[in-house]
Amino acid sequence: GDIVLRAFFGKFNADARLNTEQFRLDEDSIGLVKITASYNNETGEIPFTVKSANEGYNLYATGSYNIKDSVDAPLYTNIRLENTKINILHRFIGDLFGDITGIAKGNLKISGNPNSPNLLGNISLRKAGMTVNYTKVHYTIDSAEVKFENDGIDFGEFNIQDKYKNQATVKGKLFNKGFKNLAFDFDMNTRKLLLIDTKLKDNQQFYGTAIGAA
Repeated sequence: GDIVLRAFFGKFNADARLNTEQFRLDEDSIGLVKITASYNNETGEIPFTVKSANEGYNLYATGSYNIKDSVDAPLYTNIRLENTKINILHRFIGDLFGDITGIAKGNLKISGNPNSPNLLGNISLRKAGMTVNYTKVHYTIDSAEVKFENDGIDFGEFNIQDKYKNQATVKGKLFNKGFKNLAFDFDMNTRKLLLIDTKLKDNQQFYGTAIGAA
């Protein structure tokens, strides 16, 4: 790519146009990513665009990062997702869920502190799945409409299925602020569903398999 630097001893600024062929995100290779960015030393702002048209990572993002931010909110980005893997969510909800898979389409705005960001937007999920860390049960989700709001993530109403193909209807919301102080409000309706699937190595005092109704 190209990087242009100007005014080293004055009002320093820079522009960059880069193509990365093996860009990696969370240990996964995305492929070819096109990045444009600039820097203004007076404001500390770095506006950028990121474009990836790769299978599993089809997205376009615009935004900025301010290295001179004074209110602990240096990041703002607007991301358009087209058939993009959702395993990026692991960094936000990995304490609760593991083995996060699926494909997302929609728009997502991420702002604030990168370590505890605010997320706003609407995402359509399909062919998703995740494991509840506490119970070790893996559920698949054929489709769901998810709303990222100021006070948390509204999952709406969706169907889940366990490894025995038992099904349940779930409705609820994960409350949080910057993915801290997490709280749940979920309702589930099922005649039979795998609820616990822990092994001795998971919890030496409480382990086994449990199937129940709700």
